[in-house]
Amino acid sequence: MAGADDPPPDRASSPDTAPSLLICEECAKRPAAYHCDDCALTLCINCSEAIHLIPSLSAHVVRGVRIGDIGYMVIPRTDIARIARRPPPPAIAKLELHGFRYGQPVAFRDGDLGRGLLFGLALSRPDDQPRMGPCNGQFVRVLWLRGVLPLPNQCFLAVLTLPAHWPVRLEAYVSVYHAYRMTVLAEKTARKLWRREKYAGRLRRLRDQKAFPTDAIVDEVLRAVEHDGVGVTAAHMETERFLSAVVAGTLDGDEAEPESDAPYPPATRARLVLLPAAALSRPQDVAATCLARVVRHMVGLYIGYAWSAWRRWVAAGQARDHAAFLSAQATVLQRWIRRRWQGWQEAQLRAARSSGLSALEALRRYQDRQVSVQRIHEIWAKTLRRLQQRGVAVWKQAADALKATDVARPPDAPWHPALGIRLLKLPKAYAFMKSDGSLGVEDIAKYKQFRINHAGPTAVSYWIVRERILMGKYPQGPAFPEKKRKADQGHVASRADSLTCILLEQVGTFVCLMPRDELCAYEATLEAAAPQAAFTFEAQLAERHAKLTAELEKAVTAAQKYVVSATKSWQQQAERDANTEEFVRDLMLKKKSAAEANLRTALENQRRLQPVRVMHCPLPKAEAPPEETLLELLPALEDRLRAGENMYVFSRQGRGRAAMVAALLLGRLYGLSAQQALERTQRCHDAQKALANLPSTRLVSAPESLDQIRAVHQQLASTATIYEPVATSDGDDYLVLRRQRRGLAVQTFAATKGFMVDEFPSVTQQTADRAALAAANRTALKEKRALQLRVRRAMEGVERGIMLGEETWSRFELPIWTELLHMRASEVDGRRRWREIEEAAERARMTGEDLCIFWPEDAVAVIDEPPATEPLPVPTIAADLAAA
Repeated sequence: MAGADDPPPDRASSPDTAPSLLICEECAKRPAAYHCDDCALTLCINCSEAIHLIPSLSAHVVRGVRIGDIGYMVIPRTDIARIARRPPPPAIAKLELHGFRYGQPVAFRDGDLGRGLLFGLALSRPDDQPRMGPCNGQFVRVLWLRGVLPLPNQCFLAVLTLPAHWPVRLEAYVSVYHAYRMTVLAEKTARKLWRREKYAGRLRRLRDQKAFPTDAIVDEVLRAVEHDGVGVTAAHMETERFLSAVVAGTLDGDEAEPESDAPYPPATRARLVLLPAAALSRPQDVAATCLARVVRHMVGLYIGYAWSAWRRWVAAGQARDHAAFLSAQATVLQRWIRRRWQGWQEAQLRAARSSGLSALEALRRYQDRQVSVQRIHEIWAKTLRRLQQRGVAVWKQAADALKATDVARPPDAPWHPALGIRLLKLPKAYAFMKSDGSLGVEDIAKYKQFRINHAGPTAVSYWIVRERILMGKYPQGPAFPEKKRKADQGHVASRADSLTCILLEQVGTFVCLMPRDELCAYEATLEAAAPQAAFTFEAQLAERHAKLTAELEKAVTAAQKYVVSATKSWQQQAERDANTEEFVRDLMLKKKSAAEANLRTALENQRRLQPVRVMHCPLPKAEAPPEETLLELLPALEDRLRAGENMYVFSRQGRGRAAMVAALLLGRLYGLSAQQALERTQRCHDAQKALANLPSTRLVSAPESLDQIRAVHQQLASTATIYEPVATSDGDDYLVLRRQRRGLAVQTFAATKGFMVDEFPSVTQQTADRAALAAANRTALKEKRALQLRVRRAMEGVERGIMLGEETWSRFELPIWTELLHMRASEVDGRRRWREIEEAAERARMTGEDLCIFWPEDAVAVIDEPPATEPLPVPTIAADLAAA
């Protein structure tokens, strides 16, 4: 047959076509069987019956199909194989009625009602229409009651469900009505206790709400239910009537409470749900299923126990069999060894009897054995020495390898950055920066002396720690370019350049804060300025140090020769003429003393010249370097100072990066705060000889950028904890406050009594302090009580004034102001106040119409004719408190 989706065949009008090839003209699917002459249609059986059931068409003449009738022709099909492979249509689901009775207990699961297995009552009657879902499954109405559980003996158990506890059993009843009423009573009692705890303020915290109800409250609920349960069991209601009432709505006497956060809400006590019949099960089936699971579990346990016991028994048997096997094997081996031993003894006896050894033979054998033992001893001694030598060689190789790969352990950081560093006491600057940016000088003479002491050996250098730490810009050219030189002198003098002057100040460590690319670019500019000699910092420094060393050595040699010559001349003069005049001898002796003093000076100058060391610590320009870079740079500089080296730290201009490092060193070494370190760095920077003639308003900041200043504050904040005061107790159990002193060299105090400075008050001072403190406390208490009294009286006066004002204002009706003037009508209390209001309106550019006020008749007289005296002003609380 043709499918439903196949196109209808074309009309066939040939009278010779066989009837079996005609298709119904109405449905175009099934073969034609009848022909209606009135309708002139060739129809199948189904279409013919369906059409002619209509009363108006029931009288038509319908006959069988004959040859010559007109209808659709059957088209030969070529897709029969494809149609044959189509799957059959799905079978129609057959509806099976459930077997649950009305009011029968059932078990089900519903995530919206609760977790686990729930129990309810089926409410579908036999005369109800079957409820079907999209899967042709029947649905059943189920009533779920909270706290009511069916029992196997056709009874019902009333329980109190708790949010954080196991359900509390109340009592078992024959009627579901009594069980439900007892549950309602328990929940109502629990809600009453919840409201008591809530309004008492004991449920404010979330953990208290989660812990509700406690064991004491549960016991109180059970006692209340036991006391009030007699009235519940006295009433009775039939089961069907009770179920109908529960389904219809709230029972008589049940309550509806408004608390949304109260536990056991009545709205969720009874729920009517529609569940598929396949999801329901009878309690006895559930019990049977659980029992079967328990039995299967117990059977599994017993089988496991039996299997374990059997395995132990098999293992014990195998162990016994193996022990028996080993015992038999041992018996066989013992017998064989015993036979062999007996045979060897018999052979020895036979050999002794046959050989007839004598005492000489036994002595010879003994001597041979001694010779063999001696040889073995020698061989073992040689082997032992060879093993010892090889072991020592291997140990040496391993030790050399470990020594080569051993990394030197860095020394532990000291508890204070300045520990072990020789430092001088910081002198006072006698100047400070005012709030307007100008410089304030306390003592002009001492401030000038401070500038002279902290000016460096060059015009662009300055000391932050005298003779130890020198800061400045890139060292190049003459030390003081402004000094006049001879016109024909084209080069810098041997001791007039910057590097030589710095070296003569016993400075040997040069710390460059410029990156390599910036240093090369800057030196390239110096080469362009002076093309006759290429300038490279390290090369020039090494050259200047070598020349200065050679010059000092020559000075020492010359001084030694002069001493030898003066001594020799003095001795010759004394030997040649003993009667030489005294002034000649004194002159020769003074010449010798001068030569020796010159030698000592030359040796001291040679000793003061330190070896040269160059450190490259690149820092970014005009910005704060990373914290890790500073934490590596500052300890390295402190280690160099601790080793006794004096250093020159320089940047390109000497006021940005160099000033930042100077402030950090001052703060770490002397314990200065960030603000103190920055202020002192600025004063030291201003002490340069190149800035001596500049006014204070033209001096630049050191450090330059705000990022560098922030970096100083951030780094020095980590050392602030060293200077926190520490409270200790002395031998007399008195509290002693120990403070760290800022601005001092730690090494001086660490060698004597410690860096902390103790404050030990005397007994007399302590007694006087306690008496003064008690007197101050009494005075403060009296003043506090007097202040409280004045405040209380002021508040009473304020309240009396407010009440008097309200009483005065209540005599008249308040005026109605327009929206353009926002003021209280009570403020218009006289001619003076009205004049103030008019002036305020004029300043606000308001017209006379905007000030139109509708006064009552009796109030107009008050405004037009003000009293002789001004009304008393209402005091304010703020004014009274200020007066108090």
